[in-house]
Amino acid sequence: MPGEFSVTNRNASHSRETCPVIALKGDQMKIDTEQSIYSPALVGMVEKMSDGTSVKIVAEIRLPGENEETMDAALVRFDRPDGSIKYAFGGLEADQENGPKLLDKGIERFAFISKDEPLLVGRSKDRDNAKKLWKDQKYSGDVSRLHLVVGMNEDGEITIQDCSQNGTVIAGYKKSELVAPTPAPIDSVPVDRSLHYRAEHTLSAMEAARVKGMLGEVQYGDEQLKTFGKHQHRVISRDTSLFEGAVDIRSWNIRNREQSVAIAIDSRHYREEYKQLFDHCWKELLELQQVADNAEARALKAIYNTVHSQMEYDLDFAKKLPGKVLSATDPDREINLGAYLQAKKGVCSHMALSSAWLGNKLAEYGFLKGKITTGVNTKREGDVSLGAHQWMRYEPPSGEVWIIDPAQHFVGRIEEVLDNPGLWEYFREGEKEELIARRLAKQAIKGSGGVMQFLKRKK
Repeated sequence: MPGEFSVTNRNASHSRETCPVIALKGDQMKIDTEQSIYSPALVGMVEKMSDGTSVKIVAEIRLPGENEETMDAALVRFDRPDGSIKYAFGGLEADQENGPKLLDKGIERFAFISKDEPLLVGRSKDRDNAKKLWKDQKYSGDVSRLHLVVGMNEDGEITIQDCSQNGTVIAGYKKSELVAPTPAPIDSVPVDRSLHYRAEHTLSAMEAARVKGMLGEVQYGDEQLKTFGKHQHRVISRDTSLFEGAVDIRSWNIRNREQSVAIAIDSRHYREEYKQLFDHCWKELLELQQVADNAEARALKAIYNTVHSQMEYDLDFAKKLPGKVLSATDPDREINLGAYLQAKKGVCSHMALSSAWLGNKLAEYGFLKGKITTGVNTKREGDVSLGAHQWMRYEPPSGEVWIIDPAQHFVGRIEEVLDNPGLWEYFREGEKEELIARRLAKQAIKGSGGVMQFLKRKK
């Protein structure tokens, strides 16, 4: 990371007292936008525009550039005559003799910031909305895929959050001491692309709940589990195996607030809907008794048949339901799974959670003896996300893995995915590679046997 820079050496005639220069790494700070750090004239701007708008430079950021150069940008405050305030970043071009200047003074060269549209800075092609700041200048390898997020909170304060590996240097006055990071929106959370088995909204939701003080803890047996919101339901993770009384918050922190929701599984409410689901599953199980499969396979197929027939995939319904039943000011945004069971509509997450709840019920009767969880991941083509998906996962004592996915019409062993490229990739980290290695080993052994038999005959 380049050394700290001073804003007092721009030009002696415009210099002012030295402002704080802060190196952030994984931190967030609020900018005191009332205080200028230097005159706008230093970067080629006027203090008052022709329409009466006042201009202030309130902060400056520095990122590492190519060939030991840096990439600097000035945070500009525009006070308009109507009383409104706008904030934007303008990229700075190095001028060794006169000091850095704005690359272009035209309004199209500014990247504006609002409550609904934070500024994302980084190397990721599909996420960086700050590209125009530095024209065609390329980011160096020291700039992270998502390096920096500049946002505006509900109070209109500007926050700068470093999300990088190497840090960011900021010149500017702090509104307060460093504050806990506010998670970036769902589509701007930095994710290691090799971890394709992780869904991005899973990564951001827990952190967002923590920052907002919505997580608690409860002792459950020997485990200390996280709880969420005012109802204190246990938070579902990929290792959760008991779903009654739990809540899935994986889609609670998505960008579209109207559609973000936490799904609680609590059969104390919507009792009739949960009962009807279980009764239908029991009926399916009885009808499958004549099938030659073992008891566990029959139970899993009964779960699949039940959810597949009792819940229609309806994305439009799932998008609209939160807006109909939740208050806009409700921080929990929690809906009982029973509401979807009642409508007999939902998407993959509701189908997966319904399947897992049924799996727990059948386990109570001894039909399932393994571990019941739900899986979720994101499918990608390069850096482009093709969407996330959720399903039920079952691991019997034998060690094999079953997938129950009513949304995509599949129930079977996970290795079947290797022979069906049209299926979703349900694998956890390392599973696909392990299955392929086992298959190759079996083929090699079988091949060796054939050669040995041939050699024996030749003798």
